Amino acid sequence: MARVPVHKPTALSPPDCSALTVEIQHVLAVLSDVEACYESERECLKGWSGPEAIRVRLGKHLDTRHAQEREPLVQRLADLHQQITTASMIQSLCRHKH
Repeated sequence: MARVPVHKPTALSPPDCSALTVEIQHVLAVLSDVEACYESERECLKGWSGPEAIRVRLGKHLDTRHAQEREPLVQRLADLHQQITTASMIQSLCRHKH
């Protein structure tokens, strides 16, 4: 029977909240750019004098692209929020322990 190496578990360290905060700021900046670009493109589309059917189709395409660009950013923000919440709980437990 083959032996599987056993590793000692390492102590869990809480995530670095300052690094998480920096990443949140970065993701929010990217999300802000996505939103600003979307709004600008929507305004351009509103002012376009082309056929209504094409405008509707372009609007749907724009909405789909916006959702696809936005979704991973919103998910990343949720993940970061969870990490900060977990880190905060760990820090609180460590303070109460000592």
